[in-house]
Amino acid sequence: QNRALRWRGRWRGDRLLDAMADDMDVDVEGVSLEDLMAQLTTAQETKSEARLSERNVVELVQKLKETGLIGAEENNALLHTVTGREYLTERKLRGEVKDQVDKLGGRVALAELPPLLDVDIVHCEKAARLLAGEARATGEIKLIDGELLTQRYFDDTGVEINETLQQRGHVTIGEMAKAYDLSADLMTRTVESKVGGVIEGEIRSGLVYTPTYISRVRAIVRGVLRGARSPVSLKAACSRLRVHEVALQALVPTLVAELVSRGEVSGTYQTGSSIWTPGSYGKRQEEEALSFFKANSYVEYETLKRLGIQKPQAYLRERYQEDFALETIFASPSVLPPLDAAVDDCISTGSYLDMGQHLPSPFTTGDVQDIVKLAPKVKQVVSSGAALVLAETCLVSKAFCEKCEAAVRESVVGRAREMLEKKKAAQAGDSKAAGAAKGKKGKGASGEAAFAAEDDSDDDWDTGRGKK
Repeated sequence: QNRALRWRGRWRGDRLLDAMADDMDVDVEGVSLEDLMAQLTTAQETKSEARLSERNVVELVQKLKETGLIGAEENNALLHTVTGREYLTERKLRGEVKDQVDKLGGRVALAELPPLLDVDIVHCEKAARLLAGEARATGEIKLIDGELLTQRYFDDTGVEINETLQQRGHVTIGEMAKAYDLSADLMTRTVESKVGGVIEGEIRSGLVYTPTYISRVRAIVRGVLRGARSPVSLKAACSRLRVHEVALQALVPTLVAELVSRGEVSGTYQTGSSIWTPGSYGKRQEEEALSFFKANSYVEYETLKRLGIQKPQAYLRERYQEDFALETIFASPSVLPPLDAAVDDCISTGSYLDMGQHLPSPFTTGDVQDIVKLAPKVKQVVSSGAALVLAETCLVSKAFCEKCEAAVRESVVGRAREMLEKKKAAQAGDSKAAGAAKGKKGKGASGEAAFAAEDDSDDDWDTGRGKK
């Protein structure tokens, strides 16, 4: 049988011994490799009178498989190579696959195994699945995305990542995934399992960094925040100082909150826009806004919102309880004297006025409507009947209303008289026309009677009967 499995003068002694030991229950324990090699050499040199052709060998192996003498065990069938020149068992193939994975550093793609082992990829894939299933409990070898990866490979990867990390101070999961051609999820799990052990650093939001790097970034952020005298974009500032963009998103918000809580800096940070507004700037702007209010007797809510005061109306009401909280403006009673003077002038002259023209220009229509309802002078003249408020922003004096009423009455009466006279004239003309038509009708009737009499006389003359 040994001679039957020798093809083209080349032996696969290792596979043959395994096949014999696994499938034919040959006991090779206690036999040294030297003895086996000596027996193999003797068998090769011994001349046999009966020689088998390759066809006979194939038929013999097929017969052995049919009788169940070889390849009958589950997951240990007898396989042949791609060239068809050699046989091996599935158990042997799994061993060779594992050897190849170890030989190639703990990672190999299934597509690389067929040319290396001279076995069809279908058998290689099955061997890989069985290997990964057997090692599932220990995690020694895994089948991921068509590749076999051992724990040794992940350990070596962790060591290499740590070396890069210590040199640069930081690395990102995306960079490492691209460098090692692994998915971001798998790389994240690998790094997280190594952080605190092989990898000397920390991980946050896809960024792996060392304590030295975080101290450097903290110092940069603290310097930028303390040096700012007006709102500044931390993203732009840190980019100029070569802080990684991922670090800016992952670390800076936490570092800012930490510095503020410790009292090392004062201000507000807008996470979405990365804008830092120092506390001194806000206080200065707030003082300027309140100073503007005191000088002009009004201030717009939008101005205070830009300073970070989210509820300006409540903020001003708390400080100035007797002033007016309008729609878009907070105003003090000091804005009313010009309006009061215009109201007095309107009443004394018997005219009307647009009250919005006597208030500051930033006042909207809504603000004018609100302050008209609150102005004491306007309330007084309206309640006394000296004036009316029309269209919510216009004041019309009673004298002007009376003038308008007299003018309208005179115009209406005059127009009515004119229409009445025209109507009477039209009626008189109609009466004359009717009389003339009646007289003409009577005259026509008498003429017809005379003509008839004349006609009768003619008839009598013609016939001779008119004279007797």
